[in-house]
Amino acid sequence: MKGPRDLERFINVNGLMARLMVVGDAATSMKAAASLGIDIDRIMKTVIFLDDSEKPLAVMLRGSRK
Repeated sequence: MKGPRDLERFINVNGLMARLMVVGDAATSMKAAASLGIDIDRIMKTVIFLDDSEKPLAVMLRGSRK
């Protein structure tokens, strides 16, 4: 299983303008934003779905979106 280090490597190798941040309590976007002391609109959340053939599909949303 891949983890945070793999994601950080992917970000660096691909020159993405992103930063991986470790958040203490991130059970919800609101808790993650509060623990970082930032507005919820600065949080991104990712939801992973598997299609019928078990291929993953990642959807990224602002923390305030449902």
